Amino acid sequence: MKKIFLILTLLIYAVGFGQKPDLPKNPKTGEKYVRYKNSDGTLGEWKKITLKKGFLFCKQNNEWIKIKKHLSKKEIISIQKKLHFLGYSIIKTGVYDTQTKREIQKFNNNVGLKNYAEILELTQKKLSQNYREKKKDDKRVSRKY
Repeated sequence: MKKIFLILTLLIYAVGFGQKPDLPKNPKTGEKYVRYKNSDGTLGEWKKITLKKGFLFCKQNNEWIKIKKHLSKKEIISIQKKLHFLGYSIIKTGVYDTQTKREIQKFNNNVGLKNYAEILELTQKKLSQNYREKKKDDKRVSRKY
């Protein structure tokens, strides 16, 4: 009985005191923090982040990016429609499939958002902006003729 009690006590001690919590200095309740490894393998500084509903952070190319998650079929069709209008080779399926990822990656690369195959917060802004600009240009051209 003494051996079981001793083993149990050591186990509780090891679990309870054996791990140091890795938290930022003075974290505040409800705030989100992120930390990643530097290129040399050491841990970087804690950074406070603000999250918008519907977005999450994903680490790509050694940096954290904010990507859109849980896109509805309507949102995907809208994105595919805009990409098609801008001259990208895409079929409107309403599914975030490989062709959509490929064309999103091309679009992100063309507008200076690196080579991400994800729908970033900036991807949606740039896509809508380019779509509106091209639509205006098309209306101007059609009025001339």
